[in-house]
Amino acid sequence: MKSNYSYILFTLLLLFAACREKEIVEIGGTGVLKGTVACYDSPYYGSNGDGFVNITVEGTEPLRTLQTDAAGNFQIDNLRMGTYNLVFERAGYGTSRVQGLAFVGGDEPLVTSFVLYKLPAVEITDFKLNVIKYNNVWLDATVQFDSPDNPVIRSGFMRFYLSDAPDVSPTRYRETMTTPFDISSGYARTSFTLNTNVFPSGTDLYVVAYPCADEAQNYIDMDTGTRIFTSVGPKGSSAIKILVP
Repeated sequence: MKSNYSYILFTLLLLFAACREKEIVEIGGTGVLKGTVACYDSPYYGSNGDGFVNITVEGTEPLRTLQTDAAGNFQIDNLRMGTYNLVFERAGYGTSRVQGLAFVGGDEPLVTSFVLYKLPAVEITDFKLNVIKYNNVWLDATVQFDSPDNPVIRSGFMRFYLSDAPDVSPTRYRETMTTPFDISSGYARTSFTLNTNVFPSGTDLYVVAYPCADEAQNYIDMDTGTRIFTSVGPKGSSAIKILVP
């Protein structure tokens, strides 16, 4: 009798394991990823023609690419369970990424949304930087710029990149910060405290300024570990060199 019970228990365990295996295969099979990409002239104004954003799904084999429709919608069918990077590109709006998107497949589609910001056409004509030492070390920055012809874009941000190397840029820096600006004024000005733990006294400090549409949107470059801000304009200032007092 004990032997029969053992046989029945063993059979039930096999059936349970088979069911669990089938469940895992179904969950880990394929599914649908869909969503919308909106294209904004600035964070303060609505979208302006959302369609035809190019999307690359990194991590697929072969590499899958597609384009949103005229309303900015997209759908990726038969996507296998995995972790993917989504790359969004549109001329004039730069390139943005979603890193490490976990996709489990299944019957229910995974729905996501994303925003691209129009890269600012502002051109910096002058950039000045003064050092003020009072308890802490302060940097007082003034940026002069030409206004674009587009009357819709009236405001945005200036992003400053700081480094102890002369090749400072949006992809090579040690610290960064932003300040808002109003195009009608023709300049942006801000003061911020310098982190003297990163840039101690006697350091050659290099600073550049770039216009940007949004202060927050970014991703981490997995190769370098650098945080990349995706709405930074293509043209920045020349680097200013100062000696940290």
